[in-house]
Amino acid sequence: MLPPLKSLVAFEACARHQSITKAAQELHVTQAAISQHIKALEQYLGFALFNRENRRLKLSIRGQQYYPTVHQSLRAISHQTKALTHRNEPQQLTVKVNTSFCYYWLLPQLQDFCQRYPFIQVKLHTEDWPQLQANQTKVDIEIVNGQPSKELHSELLCKEYWIAVCSPEFKAQHNEELTQCALEQLPGIYVRGYTEGWHEWLSSNTLSSSPPLQQYEVDSTMMGLELAAQGAGIMLCRSLNALPLLQNKRIVVFNDSTISSTDCHYLQYERNHAPPKVTLFTGWLQQRFLALQPEKALIDALQR
Repeated sequence: MLPPLKSLVAFEACARHQSITKAAQELHVTQAAISQHIKALEQYLGFALFNRENRRLKLSIRGQQYYPTVHQSLRAISHQTKALTHRNEPQQLTVKVNTSFCYYWLLPQLQDFCQRYPFIQVKLHTEDWPQLQANQTKVDIEIVNGQPSKELHSELLCKEYWIAVCSPEFKAQHNEELTQCALEQLPGIYVRGYTEGWHEWLSSNTLSSSPPLQQYEVDSTMMGLELAAQGAGIMLCRSLNALPLLQNKRIVVFNDSTISSTDCHYLQYERNHAPPKVTLFTGWLQQRFLALQPEKALIDALQR
């Protein structure tokens, strides 16, 4: 038998907000009703889901284990319900997206979304730095490369790292310099716009070398990675967009040292206005990233 659905909904809202009051406001019921649902669920399961400390609600260890499954299941039901009830209403979804992310990650996955939700027409606007451009076109969702917006609802897609790459041929040709991390005489490929770079990577990994020559400077990671794959030089890049090229061995990591990036890719949309087409797309993309596991894939690529 399954636990009572109302109790699961109450538990999910309480766990997400860490507040009975906020959960009651969201579900339009009284705090007493929420408390009764939580108590009923705890009695059904035979263990406590929350620890109450100084009037604060915190998930217990078992509650932490239970929450992801409940949250994802209820979200999946919600998304599919919206998909079925809106299937006869063609809608256009406008997505503003970073050029490199669109090319390496979104386009290869987009056909799956359109097959699942054929009533949604996807319109893409690509820019190198979406959040820095004037938003002349009204969009439903932005996939930004940088920091989350304070004005919009933001969802992190995955954690990212800075890695040092080049082509397999370039690595073989300059193996001695790369092994010794003597980079200052090697041609470097630089991407405009990032606040982090070689100095942070070298310093964080206690390497005494100077950065490579600024032989090439480009607008996007996509152009930089293509130069690197062609053997033009070495490049410090973020792991997410480099991963597809690492997997097909067009580029390789010439030094295993990495640093965490302070900037990442985020999904952003209006806080108080998320129509079904937006929640369907964001839920789908988050699920795709859970399935693709880019962080694990990066570890696998670095260990080859």
